[in-house]
Amino acid sequence: MSPGRRRFPPGFAAPTWMRGIVPVGVMLGLLALSTPTRATSPSVSPHALTWFVHEDLVDGARTLSFWTSLLEQATEEANALLEGGQGPSDTVCCTRISVVSVSTFSNVDAARDLLTIDDEAEWDDLDTIGGTGARAFLVDSLNYCGGPGSPLGCAQLPACSVFPDTSRSSVLTVGVNAWEDYDRLGTTIAHERGHNACLVHVVAPSCSLMLAVGGGGCLTATECTDVGDAATGASGDVCGCHDPAQVKVDDGVSCTDSESSAGLCSGGMCGTSVTDAAVELTAAAGTAAPTGDATDEQIAVSGLTGDWTSSVAFPGGLAVEGMAYAPGRDLVYAVAPSGATTNDLYSLDPWTGVVTLLGSLSGFDDMVGLAFDPGATSDSSDDRLLALALHTVTGTICRDLVEIHPDTLATTDLGFVNTGCSSNPTSGFQGLAYDSKRQVLYATAFFSSQLWTLPYPCGDGGLCTATSVDDCELSSLECPDDNYLGRADPALAYSEASDRLYVMGHQSGNRLFLDSFDAGTLAKNTSTSIDPFSVGGLAARPVDRDGDGVADTLDNCTSIANAGQLDTDADGCGNVCDSDYDQNGVVGTADFAAFRGAFQAAVAGNPGFDPAADAEGDEVIGTSDFAFFRGQFQRAVPGPSLRADRTLSACP
Repeated sequence: MSPGRRRFPPGFAAPTWMRGIVPVGVMLGLLALSTPTRATSPSVSPHALTWFVHEDLVDGARTLSFWTSLLEQATEEANALLEGGQGPSDTVCCTRISVVSVSTFSNVDAARDLLTIDDEAEWDDLDTIGGTGARAFLVDSLNYCGGPGSPLGCAQLPACSVFPDTSRSSVLTVGVNAWEDYDRLGTTIAHERGHNACLVHVVAPSCSLMLAVGGGGCLTATECTDVGDAATGASGDVCGCHDPAQVKVDDGVSCTDSESSAGLCSGGMCGTSVTDAAVELTAAAGTAAPTGDATDEQIAVSGLTGDWTSSVAFPGGLAVEGMAYAPGRDLVYAVAPSGATTNDLYSLDPWTGVVTLLGSLSGFDDMVGLAFDPGATSDSSDDRLLALALHTVTGTICRDLVEIHPDTLATTDLGFVNTGCSSNPTSGFQGLAYDSKRQVLYATAFFSSQLWTLPYPCGDGGLCTATSVDDCELSSLECPDDNYLGRADPALAYSEASDRLYVMGHQSGNRLFLDSFDAGTLAKNTSTSIDPFSVGGLAARPVDRDGDGVADTLDNCTSIANAGQLDTDADGCGNVCDSDYDQNGVVGTADFAAFRGAFQAAVAGNPGFDPAADAEGDEVIGTSDFAFFRGQFQRAVPGPSLRADRTLSACP
């Protein structure tokens, strides 16, 4: 939208402008980025916002505490956009917004109702509330921001010549409709704070946070610097997942945040190790163009921020249309069409990227949406892959649910999905994922505003009637009107490591979103606007935090590399992490005495030699074994090991 001239705020010698972010109806930019995790505190340059909520918004269940919780969550959404990475064109900024306090405000003039900002006089009233400093206002909606349109938010754009200036005043205002109607509260806060930091609207690239219409998640290096310079109260400390030069560190590196003692870096942010930070997504992608490019590359995507930086081409221009991760096998499976009624099945080593052709699947057309079912037992014989294949009924294109044995490649047509049929072969159900914890098969459909469940096995006569999941269940805090919009070409994945469902797809052309849902509640945790690429399949695999080639979900010591997984006492905790010899959950003086005796014995065969104290399994207890013991003795606990309950903690 075009900015309008503002009056001169106190203390400024140059004119101030207002800039807003506008909604774009149903098709564009209706989802905001959120994250359940927090970066290491304190961080560089906190933008400390004092919030004021219009008193008429405090009513019934929407108490001041409710709005405080919502604003704190939205602030973390905004921080994920600033501090985290959203792809190659984004700069990770070691800067964060904070909430100082939240209180109510009332109308300044009885003749003007500030619940909705409709004109310049009402905007000027806001400038008189709360003194000076960084202030933010929550109103019902805005119809004015110095120019045409009805923005989701509005902000002062200062003179921008003397940063940092801790005494300056800056104001931003957002409407409840940014959250309630568009689920973009966090994005709007980050966008408007960008205006406070002198950033102006841009028209490209499509991931840019400062798009006038829709807003994305990416910042250029210059914009990143401006946001940091515009902050007040800069501490000079370093963000947990940025190095001293403010460059993000590798994913999977251990970090500490305020919510967990066992965090992981992911896309430039520190996240709790049992949420999205524990997951790396493998996507079949086409990166040469935002949409429509052949999905002939495999790329790694941060489950927390959607960050991706590089790709590896599939062999022979292979265009993958479905992917799934098999935890017990530590493999990613991929399916791609190879003929009119044939599809090829591949396995991908998630650590090396090596692709292996397993064989051909005959009799099915255009398989998409791969999912993995580990079966009822730990035996691999009951492992199954599930896929969707085209099914034509009197000229209408539907899907069949197909079961595939990953070892024998035997296939079974489980039945006809009589929902989501279309005359367009690119429409209908496209994504598939199996929640192995709850034994639920989920599907996503082309531009559907809901998740769907499919009966597995199908009903009588092989009828697989899909059931939609009410989109009101996909909300957090409360159910907005349209909190989750559909995606074009939606790929779907489930992760045991985070117990979440992931959806990746386009919204109106080049806009690509990564959505994350809690599999237990179906509450939407994140919606991340990331650098776009074509999507052909999605798999969610656990991060290997210690780099030993053993996925965290299988690793009996997740903090120290132990490819051999030696576990002498078979308690689920590898020797390199297990100095709790008396099994009381504490590495204390009794364990020290036990280790000292074993250390003195030194070599296997000597009296007193204890193989449990031989961390490396070389039948010698020496200085390196003492180093492993000392680290745990200083922490007083063994571990960590990712146990069956998916809680990263001390070993049993």
